[in-house]
Amino acid sequence: MNSPKEIPHNKLPVLQIVIGLMCIISVIFQSIISYIDRETKFLNYAKDTILTIIAETIFCIVIYYLIVFFDSIFAKSKWKWLAYPAALIAGFITCLYVLYAIFLLQNHTYYPLHKMLESGRFRMHVSINMMAVIFIYAIIIILNFYQLIVEKSSYAEKLQKEFAQVRLQALKSQVNPHFLFNSLSVLSSLVRTDPESSEKFVVQLAKAYRYILDQKDTELVSLKEELDFLNAYFYLLEIRFENKITLKKNISISTEEWCLPPLSLQMLVENVVKHNKMSASHPLIIQLNTTAGNIEVTNNINPREDNLLSTGVGLDNIRKRIAYLTHKQISILQTNQSFTVHIPLLKNKN
Repeated sequence: MNSPKEIPHNKLPVLQIVIGLMCIISVIFQSIISYIDRETKFLNYAKDTILTIIAETIFCIVIYYLIVFFDSIFAKSKWKWLAYPAALIAGFITCLYVLYAIFLLQNHTYYPLHKMLESGRFRMHVSINMMAVIFIYAIIIILNFYQLIVEKSSYAEKLQKEFAQVRLQALKSQVNPHFLFNSLSVLSSLVRTDPESSEKFVVQLAKAYRYILDQKDTELVSLKEELDFLNAYFYLLEIRFENKITLKKNISISTEEWCLPPLSLQMLVENVVKHNKMSASHPLIIQLNTTAGNIEVTNNINPREDNLLSTGVGLDNIRKRIAYLTHKQISILQTNQSFTVHIPLLKNKN
């Protein structure tokens, strides 16, 4: 799942809407100019109206692409706030020179720009069209932000649905009938051979499943809570595999209140057991370490002979839940001897 940082959006309808609005509004602006300039004849009024519509259309297109251009330049810079002011200033300059070109075409005579600015009629056109530029600029910005809000809302709703599905997958994968069957088989054996251990086994099994059910609607839990659950879960594995599996923890106390998605560590441990063989002479060793805002889960590699190609469902589940909550990502490092997964920790549940 991609994080919300990359949201594609089609801005062409925004430009079309603004051009349509401005073609209508430009007629109103031209009427204001003609009313102020009472000597304007009807033919001149019609010609000026057409030229104004053309000018406003050019302004719309130019300002829109200036905004896109400057936004792309400043997007990854600390000066990002300059994008829109730069687009507005460039729009003003474009407005001035487009009107200058139109007046030269109308008069069929060349005048320097500074001489043209001495004309009251030209200054009136410039002033009113500068107002139009500000209006165009504001409409484009408003419509762009509105479109972005709509798209983000739609994207957030999609993420929410996907996240609900991912949490359901996580719950289904943990309430695993095979694991429950194996646990009950171990319990049946313990009841006959070691009643005292069987009682403890039942307590830890109940604790593990209680945690799974309690966290089914929870997005984040503290690392301490997750480790307490993992201890109960790993106790069941130790009884089942005897001295063939070991869990080593090197957890900083300062990170115990940091958070991560529930069942993340258990899913990784389950994957390790699923894909590796173990024996008393070559035990499976799983190590947990906290480093630089992450929890690191490492195991030695001893693949099963009948090991099927990994589907990556467990890791994908964790990856999607992390992506929903933060821009940070899990990282995986595999060598010939070990397999390591880094899961980012969040400082609080908010």
